[in-house]
Order: sequence, then structure tokens, then C-alpha cells
Amino acid sequence: MPRPYKKSKSDVGTAKYSTPCKFFLRGSCSNQRCPYLHVRNQTVIRSVRHKEVAAQQGNGTVKVMSTMLKLFFEKQTQLIYNAETGMLNLSQLTSFDDLSTVASSINFNTRTFCVALCTCIRELVSPPPTIMQLDRNDVKGFHNLGKALEEAGLHASLRALSLAHNKITSTDIAQELRHFANLTELNLVGNPVTESTDYKLKFKKHLPWLQGLDGASMAAPPLELPWPRFFDPKHAPIDVMNADHGFSSSVRVYDSGQKALLNFIQSAVLNPLEMEPAPGLLTGVDAVSDVYALNATFTFSLVSNEAAVSTPSRTVGGGASTAQRDVVREIVGFRMRQTESNHNVLLGLKSTTVAIGRTSVCAKLEHVLYPKNFVVGHYIHDSPDVAVLDNKGFGPSAVVGMKQPLSVITLHGVMLWRYRTAGSGADVQHSTLVRDAIVIKRNFSRVITVSSTDPGRWHIVNDMVTLYPFRGGSGDEDELEASNAASSGAGVSTAPSTPENILFRDVHPYDVLFSPATDPKRTARIARRYRVPAPIVAILCSFVHSDRELGVILMDLTDIPLEVYEQCATVVEMDPLASIFLCRIGNRFSMEPAEGVALLRRCGLDWSAIVQAIGR
Repeated sequence: MPRPYKKSKSDVGTAKYSTPCKFFLRGSCSNQRCPYLHVRNQTVIRSVRHKEVAAQQGNGTVKVMSTMLKLFFEKQTQLIYNAETGMLNLSQLTSFDDLSTVASSINFNTRTFCVALCTCIRELVSPPPTIMQLDRNDVKGFHNLGKALEEAGLHASLRALSLAHNKITSTDIAQELRHFANLTELNLVGNPVTESTDYKLKFKKHLPWLQGLDGASMAAPPLELPWPRFFDPKHAPIDVMNADHGFSSSVRVYDSGQKALLNFIQSAVLNPLEMEPAPGLLTGVDAVSDVYALNATFTFSLVSNEAAVSTPSRTVGGGASTAQRDVVREIVGFRMRQTESNHNVLLGLKSTTVAIGRTSVCAKLEHVLYPKNFVVGHYIHDSPDVAVLDNKGFGPSAVVGMKQPLSVITLHGVMLWRYRTAGSGADVQHSTLVRDAIVIKRNFSRVITVSSTDPGRWHIVNDMVTLYPFRGGSGDEDELEASNAASSGAGVSTAPSTPENILFRDVHPYDVLFSPATDPKRTARIARRYRVPAPIVAILCSFVHSDRELGVILMDLTDIPLEVYEQCATVVEMDPLASIFLCRIGNRFSMEPAEGVALLRRCGLDWSAIVQAIGR
């Protein structure tokens, strides 16, 4: 019976003798009876020659186009370039009569023309343009033009770019603009790319410094509300008013009762949960079981699936993670327990019940937060909130209005888990071994309700824990390398290499809670937006109380170099805030430094009094 799927012998022979021999094409074929075709591949040879000829023709085209563009720029410079504003207008370039003979060669989608154009701009336009308009030029992609601008060095000075009413369809332009570090405004109105669903998200991801897109602001508006005021145990229990600077204290302080509650949480809850096991010593959840009341409740929630624990890709020291199979298995099981116990009311309940009673609470704590095979650590933000609800002071006759006064302690910080391997009791204190450890970190918020059930004794009646994805360690590698280089250059390291420093080196307070005065990433972003040196922004953040208040001051300090602040500091007794106010007075009212110093001595740092004294 014939096989329809099998080729006949004649077809096989025809295919062999019409197919070039790959060994012959590589150089030689040792088979004297080779059935394949021994002919050089003429297609490859022709393509190589075509590339060489095209390159020669391309160089000639560049020269011709450059000549025509140079003549055009020399004749029309005053028409297309404004040296005062730095704006170069090349919109609808084919409409100029001087370029009518080469209008067919004007193509912003070819590298030849883009190189010729950028070469002319670099040689004939001085100073380099800061604003460039390229509207209505049938631009379909930015790759060739962007490369030409970078090679000519024009991208460094460019602050605004308009490509309106062209034919750009791909959001790749956002990634192609990533080297334009000073670009603050981009206009793509009338391009098909603006209809893309992830249009603005692409630019926010690749160009976080971009302030305006298509005439709309990319940055969030200044906050009208004041910045949060945190508790600070270092201050005295008085809301101090700084008479010299006119700014009130931005911190709150604890009284003796609040301090006692915080000491109770630290010594009776957190310390035993972090303690290493030892013979005859209760540690972990077993050590804190008596702290919870008999009718205590516990809830656990995740803000997203990413908040649950997972195997990290890097070790604590930054090396590649090579977790053993049993470690990965334990982490996966730990993640499943957290996911199944999620009691997030807003995003959907995985666990419909809460732990009620001391036994259930302790079992759930060990189940989702403190398993025995993991070492657990806490980084607590310096400003926990303590609210004492006892109704004292409600009327002259009120003594205690609640039968059982309650206190609510809110903690924010970072939790870390490290798998407890065999013999880990010795390597915990060894910083070299800790560098190779696999550590999982997650931000958390914890609300603990404490009741005084017995005289002189506190019990936890409610415990609520929420985990968030870890926000630290993102973009801090450069800062870490810089700090390491600085410490090595100095010869002495300011921070000892202890396990605590290694485990928490990428944990910062501003990654836990919004803290504008200590956030270097936020300071750099604001400094770039207002064109004010970052050290000046950092100083002002310690004395103002909102984004709006900060923005009003920075608008008066735009484009003042750091050297001017340093020179002004010499005439105001090296007071950094006074030097900032002196620069603000000079920049806004065009006053001489001597007049500004006299005004500061008379009015202090009260800006409203300064404006009233000037009479403007």
C-alpha cells in the first residue's frame, strides 16, 4: 500500500542537487561525491557589496544635505532661532523656500538626514538650544533623531521638546529619551501614541523627572495639608516655639504614661519574640502568651499578594541568592499560610474568621508571623503613636469614666525573617555569615490595644497586623556604593559591621512613614523640579510644614547656585537659614547683600514682616 506521507526518491534527489552545500559555503567540502550544489552564495556577496555602496552613497548624501542645511541656517538663523529664550523652531521644515530643491530628502525618519541636521545645529547655533520645536514633520519614530541628538551633544541642554502633530505610534519614545536628563517638558499632541493606554505610565517610569507632558503637569500638586507631626522621645514635653526662626516644633512628645506603655511593648512583646532559643528559657510566642488577655483577638491582613513573604533574589550582602531546596520549601509554605490567613476587608477576605482567645491568638501568631524555624527581627519607626482612652478630664467631677481604660499603640516599621538553619545560634552574631543569609523583609503596621485588667498589670486585648511590600532598597545601590567608597577613602568606617547594620542597611525611616525632612530621594526630586541645590531643599524641609509652603519659598530661589548661598553665609555668621533668606531677598527684590542683612536684623526671619518693611 502506498504511503502518501513519504516523499519519492526523485523528489529527494531534486532537492539535494538544488540545495547549496553548507560545507562548501564555509570553505571546503571533503566529500568527492557530495550530492549538494557546490556554488557560492551570490546573494550574500551581492548584499555585502550593496551595503558598501550604500554607505558610500550615504556619506555623499550627508555631505550634500549638510551643505544645503548650512546655507539655510546661515540665512534664516534670526527667523528660526531666538537666542534669548533658546528656542529653535524647525516646524514643517519642508515649507521653507530655501529647502525646496531638497524637500524630497528631508526625512526625519532616516539617520542620514538626522545626522546632517544635528551637525548643523551643533556648529551654527550658539548657544545650544534649550527648546526645540519639530511639529508637523511626519516623524514616525524618535530613534534616529534621538541618537543623532545624543551624538551631537545637544541632549544635555535640551529642556523642552515639541513633536506635536507627527505620526509617532510607539511608546518606545519614552525609553529613547532616558538620556535626556534635563528634559522637563514634552509635547506629543496630535500623535497616535497619545491614544495608548499606558502612555503616561511609560513616561513616569522611564522619565521620572519629566514635569510636563502635552501641556499637563506630571507631578502631583503641592499638598495643602501640613506634614505629619511625629512623636519624638528626645524632646521635652513642651511644644517649643523657636523665637529666633519663627517656626514651631514639628514633633510631639510622650508623657510618662505613654513612655511606660512603649516600654511594656518593647520589653514584654518584641524582645521575647526576637530572642534566640536557649535551654530552660521561653522564647518566641511561648514567651508572650501570658501578655495576651484570655479574651484577646488577633487579625492578620495583606494589602496585596506581593506583601506575603517570598524567596528573595539577593542575599543580605547583595550576592545572588542560592537557597537550598528545603529553605525554599519552608518559605513557600510560610507564604501559603499568610495568604490563606489574609483578613483584608477591603480587597476580599481569604480568612473569614479572626483568632479569638489566648490559645487561638498565640497559635495564629506562630502560624503567620513567628514560626519556630525562622529568626524574626523588627525595625520600629522612631515615632509610634500612643493614645490613652480613659476619659480623664471630661468635666470637673470626672475621675475615670471607663471601667477598664484602654490604650491604643500604633507601630510602623519593617519585619524580617531569616531561616533558622542547623547551628544558627552561633552564626547570628557573626556579621560575615549574616551577609550570605537569605532574609525576607516586609513593611508592617501594627495596632495593639492594651487594657489594665488587673491593678498594675497590662494585657493585650486586640492585636492587628498588616503587611506591605518592602519599600526600601530601591534605587539605593548607588548611595550605598558612594557611602562605602567614602568610608574606604577616609580609612575609618563610621558604622561598625554588626549583624544589625548589615540586616537593616537598606531600611530607612522615610521608606516606612512619610518623612519629608529625611528623605533624600524626595529632596533630589524637588531640587530638580525647582532648580534649587539639594542641600538647600534639605535645610528648608526641616523648618517648613507643608509642600505648599516649601514650594512658595523655592520659587524665589530658582537658579541660584550653591556658591552664592555659601558667600551669603559669611555675612550672617554662617547661619544656613539666614543665608537662604538673604538669597531670597536679593533674588526677589534685587537688593544688595548689605541692605538684606540690615533687613534681617530688623525683621528676623518673619517673611511677612520683611515684605511689609520693603513695602511691596
